[in-house]
Amino acid sequence: MLAATLEMLREVGLGGLTIEGIAARSGVAKTTIYRHWAGRGELAFQSIESIMDTPRHARTDSLRNDLLSALTMLVDALRSAPWAEVLPTMVDAAERDEHVLLLAREFASRRRVSLEQRLDEAVAHRQLPGDTDVELLASELVGPFFYRRFISRQPITAEHVERHLDVVLRGVGTGVASSH
Repeated sequence: MLAATLEMLREVGLGGLTIEGIAARSGVAKTTIYRHWAGRGELAFQSIESIMDTPRHARTDSLRNDLLSALTMLVDALRSAPWAEVLPTMVDAAERDEHVLLLAREFASRRRVSLEQRLDEAVAHRQLPGDTDVELLASELVGPFFYRRFISRQPITAEHVERHLDVVLRGVGTGVASSH
């Protein structure tokens, strides 16, 4: 069912996704689908999560290197991962459907846990100022890459990732020097 859901998301987006269509494509009864998922939004997000790797960010003594590794993995996924091509339809649906919006928030929250944990560790080890808003910093780190991928459609190079990271780290006053 998850594979059929992903195929349909690629073809028709969440707006065109129906339980009837998923049932027909996957060869299962609608009742089977409803037994496992409350609706198409939950099924869509679970199908996306089924093909996503769980973020496992590096934990070294270098905050900059750990963040660079995390951002590089994100950018690589935004460029080529199958979930990246269906993400825009989920964002669109979240604008129109309160339930999908809640699912999208939960989805995003689960995806950010590892990054926010690393930032919390950096605060605890005084690699970041004690008053750092970790949630805001995580958004500042990853948000521009989603913007470049889905809105401005600009390329994201390795050099761009490093420059962006250094600007953000300087902005929070880390004193973390770039390797350039």
